[in-house]
Amino acid sequence: MTTIDLTEWGTARELDLSAPHVAMLAASKYVKVAPDPQRAGKWQVSAQSYVGAVSFDGLEIRIRPKVDLRRLLSLLSRHLGQVTFAADNVDWGDDDDLTSMIAAAFATETEKLLAQGLLNGYRAVDESLLTIRGRIDMGRHVAARAGLPLPVEVTYDDFTPDIAENQLLAGAAARLLRITRLDSSVRRRLQRIGMMLHEVTPTFSASTADNIVWSRLNERYRTSVGLAVLVLKATTIEDTASRGSRASAFVVDMSAVFEAEVAARLRDAARGLGVTLATQYSASLDEDGYVGIRPDLAVLEHRQLVAIADTKYKLPDIRGVDVSDLYQVLAYAHRFRLPAVHLIYPVPPPKNRLVVGDVVVHLHHVDLDLSRSETDETYSRLLGHLCRSPLDSEDQASLAGDFTRKDQSNVPVA
Repeated sequence: MTTIDLTEWGTARELDLSAPHVAMLAASKYVKVAPDPQRAGKWQVSAQSYVGAVSFDGLEIRIRPKVDLRRLLSLLSRHLGQVTFAADNVDWGDDDDLTSMIAAAFATETEKLLAQGLLNGYRAVDESLLTIRGRIDMGRHVAARAGLPLPVEVTYDDFTPDIAENQLLAGAAARLLRITRLDSSVRRRLQRIGMMLHEVTPTFSASTADNIVWSRLNERYRTSVGLAVLVLKATTIEDTASRGSRASAFVVDMSAVFEAEVAARLRDAARGLGVTLATQYSASLDEDGYVGIRPDLAVLEHRQLVAIADTKYKLPDIRGVDVSDLYQVLAYAHRFRLPAVHLIYPVPPPKNRLVVGDVVVHLHHVDLDLSRSETDETYSRLLGHLCRSPLDSEDQASLAGDFTRKDQSNVPVA
């Protein structure tokens, strides 16, 4: 097995890759592969916004996030699993990767949960029986038996552990066991969990959790189910028979995590201030409603739109920001008649603002790896900047200048 270790947004160079591996990587959305410009016959592989591990036949790519792993696990639990999880409660080594950490967290929580006993619940069952149980389903019986009295098509409520909560746990344990590089001790713990859930039908659909009604009876399951949902959302197993290969991945799109975290923190900062934060704000760019637009964040005061912002989990550097991002927010400014729009990045941008015609594009930076007090202060300040209207004196001074006399090629674009 060939292993390539990357850091988020990093690049590994001077790699010897077989033609099948190059083809697999080129077809993957998780990394980019290209010839190494410095070494003929060699390849380079670059990480994007995904972190985790991707395995092909004989090749594994491991992408370590820039954010502290404990901090990231808490973020993932809240935004993908919809559960608050104390990452410090899990024992792991300093060299563990994201996959190992989530597997250990799931095993720890689920072992504690199942030690209290399996939760049973009522589940509707349709069955063909020689005796009557529950009620006869006459429609199904007539259609299936054509007048024969036995067996009888019945429907009854069965008190069973084969319910959604346990099905999600069984599915997550089974999915994690298909990841080959897990630590042997974690693998044994997951196998024990699977044995404890042997009466349960595993589900691999994270949306199963949407049907769970939480109450005092199943509240103890909430953390484990949340971690199971996280596992099922983050893992994919694909058998590519046409290429004679098998691919598996345990990856997280940090773009989605960043957008969710920024929205959640801004919503917290806006609480009690008479400000509403809308995510994926749906509107039309044209009068006929033909072209739809969905800004990531919209700030409304008294139902009046005052600010639009997009989150961009990218690394703007000395070359500047992506020109497509500028086009996007400038279209928002034109559509909503706003004098200023905002782009939010996870790292400091090369400039704080760009003036394009009569619109100011503000470039903001929020770090995912902050303490609680730093987080509250950062997002309160960001919300104040978003809500500020009309333009501040610096914006007005920028717009008052003769922009047409400036060399527009100096506007940083990628």
